[in-house]
Amino acid sequence: MGTGLRSSRSYHRRLFLLLLAFSWALVACFIVFQYGREKQFKAERLDTRLQLFNLRMLDALADGATPEEFIAARDEPLGDLRVTVIDDAGRVTFDNSAGSLPETNHLDRPEVAEALARGTGFTIRRHSESTDLYYFYSAMSDGGVVVRSAVPYSITLREVLAADREFLWFMLGVTLLMSVAACGNNNNTSTPGSSTPAGDGGSGTPAPTGPSIYRKLYSSEVTTLNYLSTGTTLEFEPAANVIDTLVEYDKFGTVQPALATSWETSEDGLTWTFHLRNAAKWVKSDG
Repeated sequence: MGTGLRSSRSYHRRLFLLLLAFSWALVACFIVFQYGREKQFKAERLDTRLQLFNLRMLDALADGATPEEFIAARDEPLGDLRVTVIDDAGRVTFDNSAGSLPETNHLDRPEVAEALARGTGFTIRRHSESTDLYYFYSAMSDGGVVVRSAVPYSITLREVLAADREFLWFMLGVTLLMSVAACGNNNNTSTPGSSTPAGDGGSGTPAPTGPSIYRKLYSSEVTTLNYLSTGTTLEFEPAANVIDTLVEYDKFGTVQPALATSWETSEDGLTWTFHLRNAAKWVKSDG
């Protein structure tokens, strides 16, 4: 019986560790998903602001204004904002940041290709051959002309686009606290002293030096410990924890030796012979 109890505790401990690892895996997947989702949300929010500028410039160009006239008519200075106008052939017709207009075709730029295909597009971080800087690009097309605005990808912008790390640390902290609490509870419930079977010698392990105490809460009073004279589950439970059987099941449902070390059956299957353990201790019904 002691072997079965230890196997049961070992099984529960492995099951607990498996569930704990599964919970950590779920939390890790959620954090990775939330981290990427928040970065994408912040990038799309910055893209929306730049696309609003692109839309106003496209409207001005459609009304016959030049890029220079549109920029000069603005109340606020552009600052570090880079503005580029690209025709449907990929040629740059205006660039407020480059000393001279780039001669390379821009149809292969990711944000330009996406804008021509879908109307708008953006690239979070890409190197500019004209200025030798990295930019966050947002482009918009009206079907022909592409207006592209960009801000330098600086340390400040990187911090703006970064995910909120306080949320990540909060999730990790809560998960760690829950894991510690669960581990503590698991250790308390699996402590041998909380459900020690009576020392009948049936487990094959050395008997404890002090008295063994078995504690369990029952729904009603137990009337007898004689498992031969009762048929109720209530009274079978304490008997099962203080009386060893000839054989017992392990955690896989396989019959294992307990009070009997070995056994055999006759050829006709009518006679079973069990060989009992020499060190077994016996008690009478009256104690």
